[in-house]
Amino acid sequence: MVLTFAGGKKSIGEAEKKGIDINILKSELENIAKESRNNTHLYTEWNPSFLAVYIINTHHAYVKEILPEMHFFTAKVTNVPAKNIQNYLK
Repeated sequence: MVLTFAGGKKSIGEAEKKGIDINILKSELENIAKESRNNTHLYTEWNPSFLAVYIINTHHAYVKEILPEMHFFTAKVTNVPAKNIQNYLK
């Protein structure tokens, strides 16, 4: 099993070197995965106004959080010379 943590920047091997019990870590990750599968929302049964508030509180919060990173990568792409972009389009 290949796992990474800390935003994908650290491997499980690095965690093990720091004294983290890998079996406990794997067990906890499996529990989180099970909880998320059991925690499905029945969006089709929600009142539209409640659904709108839910979208604002979850999706919009995520967008606000990720926007600086999106801006960074968008700026990075726009600074690539046009001749380099043409190579990717072919």
